[in-house]
Amino acid sequence: MITLALDTSTARGAVALLQDARSPAEITFPRGTMASSTDLQLFETIQRVLQQQRLSVHDIELVAVGVGPGSFTGIRVAIAAAKGLTLPYMQPIEAVSSFDALALTVLPQMPKECVQMCIVGDARRDETYCAIYDRAGRCVGNCHITELKRLVETINVPTWFISAEMERFGDALRESGNHFVHIARIASYPSATAVGELALRHICDGSVCGRQRLEPIYLRAANYRKITDA
Repeated sequence: MITLALDTSTARGAVALLQDARSPAEITFPRGTMASSTDLQLFETIQRVLQQQRLSVHDIELVAVGVGPGSFTGIRVAIAAAKGLTLPYMQPIEAVSSFDALALTVLPQMPKECVQMCIVGDARRDETYCAIYDRAGRCVGNCHITELKRLVETINVPTWFISAEMERFGDALRESGNHFVHIARIASYPSATAVGELALRHICDGSVCGRQRLEPIYLRAANYRKITDA
């Protein structure tokens, strides 16, 4: 199966092609801050990776897309691109947690002394997205939003902290004084290859998302005020 995988949930976008037993082809790029620039970068990168493999859009049999949590604008761009690419031929789309993909990406570098990893991301409002993974890269609790201080207070076993925004969280983690906290030295990003691999696992397990459920992982309830007629 030829799978095109996309992730633009962090500051680094990624596009990969997975073709059965062949080694995946992946290209990464620094993502622009505006939706229009991310959209252009993403489609240019998709075109490059397809040309490198001498394939075209109609050769794609599955599109996998990282749906966060992360940059809401970036995630929406990737979802829109996936829908646009598959519309003419109605290829299936599979959504994947970008945190799950990040856990799979960094798993080979996980320190031996750590029994779990914790992925954190900026949820704004002085809060973080967070999820705990075991040494097999399996999520052992629901991804949720909390304050970083409260999260660190719950850590009572050696835990490796990972983030695509480590420059934001590194100092606070180091200053926490919790000796169970181990911090990745640099920022880490989900690979598109991992997004594609997880999508294929979903299909093998029969736990497919489907096009109708393709939406960002946001976790925060909508905050709006109903406008009424005066």
